[in-house]
Amino acid sequence: MRDAEIQTARLIVLTQEREKAIYGAWTRFAKRMDALPPENLSEEELEKDESPGRVTFHGESLIDGALPDALPAGVDPARVHEKFSTQHVGDNYYLLRTYGEGKVQGFVFPKEKFFEEIKEAFAPTSLFDDTTLRIVSSENDRGFGIVRGIPGAKLEFTLLADEQPTSAAARRAVYFAGTGILVMLGVILVLFARIYFLSEKRYLFAAAVSHELRTPIAEQRACVEAAIAHCSDPETLTELFSIKHAASEMGALVENMLIFSRIKNELTRFPREMLTTEMLFSKISGILGRRLMEAGMDAEFDIAPEAQNRLVKTSVKVVEQILFNLADNAAKYAYHPNKENIVKFRASVRGKFIAIDIEDNGPGISKEKAQQIFSPFYRGKNYSTNGQHGLGIGLLIAKRAARILGGKLSLVKSDSAGTIFRLELRIFKKDA
Repeated sequence: MRDAEIQTARLIVLTQEREKAIYGAWTRFAKRMDALPPENLSEEELEKDESPGRVTFHGESLIDGALPDALPAGVDPARVHEKFSTQHVGDNYYLLRTYGEGKVQGFVFPKEKFFEEIKEAFAPTSLFDDTTLRIVSSENDRGFGIVRGIPGAKLEFTLLADEQPTSAAARRAVYFAGTGILVMLGVILVLFARIYFLSEKRYLFAAAVSHELRTPIAEQRACVEAAIAHCSDPETLTELFSIKHAASEMGALVENMLIFSRIKNELTRFPREMLTTEMLFSKISGILGRRLMEAGMDAEFDIAPEAQNRLVKTSVKVVEQILFNLADNAAKYAYHPNKENIVKFRASVRGKFIAIDIEDNGPGISKEKAQQIFSPFYRGKNYSTNGQHGLGIGLLIAKRAARILGGKLSLVKSDSAGTIFRLELRIFKKDA
């Protein structure tokens, strides 16, 4: 790979990674300020953050007064709401919210100092010592390098050409490892396609094969992660990350094969445990968040107060797989590069069930296709790329698995504003 190609790949990875980090830090900071009652908001609160490793932003002055007199010149009152939001006017950033009867409060962040703090907090790691981060003003609010949540801010990097020779041994190792994964994946796909149309014994065989594949795939991922941790060559790192992503997709495919083969034979006996809705979310939120983060999407988890301590008797592994399949579909079909991508997981009580709504803000599913999405091997059109991924059995597995757990999975809504799936799990009653 030429130096220019290496630099381009590094630029994309660096920009996306830093933009996510800055957006996450600024969002968490605004939420921390939102949690403060109006009477407790002060400049001193800006300096407080008990969370290790979190970034604190420093404003220079406090705004607190009646609308519209207290608003600085140029600030749009229509964009100031009950929760803190950001506006960029002239040489300052304003973090503002309304409260009480026509009052406003917030902080002023001088742009130059604000940008300097961001540069210091999110400078590239030692892996990219030859890289310099800049944050500059931009007229656009969308595009490559634009920082979400901070209007008019754009990331730029200065990259030096990599003068270190690429290790031939490392290149060969990456090539053979990648080839091995592709061959293994091809064998799995062919095997599963044949198994689906054959006899009951073949389903049992699929379950056995899937189970045996778990170990080598886990070892493959562990080796790749170890190689990434000790590698400093950008070209090799790019290949290693690709192998890691392929191994993760293969692992998810194997889990789907295992569950599908068991469900098909009605031989599934998933181990179940008693736990609250809050405990269930805490166990599964990590893997869902990581999958969406890999796709450049954000995950939001919300449990209604009346649902938090309700008991369900279910299999955490199967619920995790159901929601993972839905999150995976959102990552493949709902992502749009030019807008904020959020997948929301919301739990509430609906009669005798805990209802978990999975909502994305993608392009939606047409009425014709909505009738086919739970059919085996049906795949929709990927919204963000021209490629197709997966076998088209994720929703079928999720629907049948939900039924075996005593619940159900359904499509609640789908239009141009997004799609909502609902997983319902029966609430456990001690006298039942």
